[in-house]
Amino acid sequence: MSNALLRRSIVEGVQKYQSQLTGRLLDVGCGVSPYKSVLKAIDDYTGLDIKDNRPITAKEESDIVLFDGKHFPFEPQQYDSLLCTEVLEHVFEPQDFINEMYRVLKEDGRVLLTTPFLWPLHEEPYDFYRYTKYALKELFERAGFSEITIQARGDWHTNCSLMLGSYFSNCITKQKYLRYLVLLLTYPMVYIAQIILPKFDRSPGNETLPMGYTVFARKPSLESHK
Repeated sequence: MSNALLRRSIVEGVQKYQSQLTGRLLDVGCGVSPYKSVLKAIDDYTGLDIKDNRPITAKEESDIVLFDGKHFPFEPQQYDSLLCTEVLEHVFEPQDFINEMYRVLKEDGRVLLTTPFLWPLHEEPYDFYRYTKYALKELFERAGFSEITIQARGDWHTNCSLMLGSYFSNCITKQKYLRYLVLLLTYPMVYIAQIILPKFDRSPGNETLPMGYTVFARKPSLESHK
């Protein structure tokens, strides 16, 4: 239930900016490429992931590149657009990672990145950070990006419904069959809460407890520096 709310918020962010993600796109930390189908304006897709994170099939091999998690195996200015969803929290050196995004992106290229703020530990022990909007702005500015837009995904009410779902899913009982019974009985309540409560969140820009953030930024052209 909680994962569905998170995924929906990410899809909405990708859909909002998908028309500006064009040309050759690099999906950084692509996993199983869950948002590839949303990217309607791109001409070419390449997924990038660490070697131990994603099984490669013969069918996928042509558009998936494996790397060490640090250095992107591409020449500078190879991609028009970059997508990176729920990956940055797993990167121990985030500035170097965002610098690599900047390096492989063409001038005037766009990057869309999402990262969680209020979310349980996951993919342990490789879950290192939670970022505020101020930290994200600083990281992207230091890398050289401009026109940085940072949008919170949800606020107190959204997270209330999110934590409610997580509580019933993970904390009520460890007994398998009793847990299934609890989920069956509470699912309607949580489902309704996750539809209604987010409508009461604060107005955009005033969020203090978001579920996560969506960042959209541009790599400036040389002409813009003149």
